[in-house]
Amino acid sequence: FGMVVAYSFPKFDAWVNALDGSVADAKQPQSLVRWSVVGAVLALFFAWVRYVFLLPKFEYNTLHPYTSFIPIGCYILLRNSTRWLRERVLPAWGEVGKYTLETYICQFHIWMRTTGENGNPKHLLVLTPNIDTPAWFWINFALVTAMYLYLSMRLFKVTVALKEIVLPSDVPKIMSNMARVAVGAMGLAMLGHVTRSAFAPTAGPMGAHGALAAIASG
Repeated sequence: FGMVVAYSFPKFDAWVNALDGSVADAKQPQSLVRWSVVGAVLALFFAWVRYVFLLPKFEYNTLHPYTSFIPIGCYILLRNSTRWLRERVLPAWGEVGKYTLETYICQFHIWMRTTGENGNPKHLLVLTPNIDTPAWFWINFALVTAMYLYLSMRLFKVTVALKEIVLPSDVPKIMSNMARVAVGAMGLAMLGHVTRSAFAPTAGPMGAHGALAAIASG
């Protein structure tokens, strides 16, 4: 879906600019086309809500991969339907959008806890006592969420800093850094092999299988 949107963007941009080329008068064809498209998009969105979004969880999950583009596409079309909307932005969304990758990753490792050994992260991390009481639940929620967001933003800044170090804009420096990374990886691999060989358990001339057989035979 993203590739289709990217491919269609130049034509879509030219089309919406053509609609804004004249005064927004209800008697003009441009306005008729615009509001007809808006009406069709709204009808499609409400149909998706009615027949897909409101389904039970597992029924919805089976349809989600095939219908998730509908609300996204409807939002894109409605968000850009008029010049007035396209000229207005909310800076907070742009700021939050910087950290979406980090918040997605950190929610499983910081914000949530697993259901047990080898379990899935389904519960909120607990840092306070008396978590079953409403007051302490919200205090814990605020503390864990603040820590989660702060660490997500720090991870973003660290990633940007490391990117500038490892992949600067100078091509020769990039090649030099990549060579250093390759040499370092080879060195670590060799060290791991030597360490594993040095500390690997041995069972003498009989080997491990022979030792096990001797122990079993008493």
